[in-house]
Amino acid sequence: MAIIISPQVLFTLICQAVEPYRQETYGYLIISPKGQNQIIEGAISYQTANRKGYYKIEDSMRAERVFGWAGQTRQVIDGFHSHTYSPRQQLCAKPTDIDIDDMTKEHFEIICALQKTKRRYNKDWYEKELGLAGAINGYQFLLRCWKKIGAREVKELKIKMS
Repeated sequence: MAIIISPQVLFTLICQAVEPYRQETYGYLIISPKGQNQIIEGAISYQTANRKGYYKIEDSMRAERVFGWAGQTRQVIDGFHSHTYSPRQQLCAKPTDIDIDDMTKEHFEIICALQKTKRRYNKDWYEKELGLAGAINGYQFLLRCWKKIGAREVKELKIKMS
């Protein structure tokens, strides 16, 4: 199975990750199946949170309102969130133990890792391992997709540009 993402949806995910920089953003993905693949039609952010090491602050009512509204009009079952890194850290889009606990079995989660850099350059999106990477106006990005297949087990899925 591959996850297909359009440039427009990719841009939306990036904007939603940059806007609350230094905080995490969370959201739902609007998807439609196409054969063995899943096509991401849109992304809706519903929350930003301050990470406090081992827990996150959530407002579940915000998530429920968005899911309740969007779920009536489209198929919304998967999600995304961001991980922010300082320039001294290695950019990584792997799920943490908390991320894995929060994931729903058999659904996928896109993690958008971002990092502010001093260099102002743009680099077109390219495939990196099974994910996508790029750079825009002083930010580097790495997107990877994970599917929960067991209580503490995840599998990486391929992300492709449409």
